Amino acid sequence: IKTTFFLQPSNHLLRDNIPAGVIDDFRKRVFAVTGVIPDFTQAKEITDNDRLFYDPKHYVPAVAIEIVKQTYAAGPR
Repeated sequence: IKTTFFLQPSNHLLRDNIPAGVIDDFRKRVFAVTGVIPDFTQAKEITDNDRLFYDPKHYVPAVAIEIVKQTYAAGPR
C-alpha cells in the first residue's frame, strides 16, 4: 500500500495561540520519523485566509484539492 503523508495547514487562529516554537518542534519530530514530507503548516496563502476554513482545524475542499496538486506535483518520494 502506497501512503503519502503531509503536515496539514491550521488556521492562523490556532497557530497564533500556541507557544512559540511548538510547531517547529513538532515538524522536527515528524521529519525525524518520516524524512522530509510536504509541509503546509507555513503556507500563509492558506493559513491566513479565514474563508478557507470551517474552523481553525478543518479546511474546505478547495484546500484539500490544492494540497493534493502540490503534493503530487513534486513527484514520487
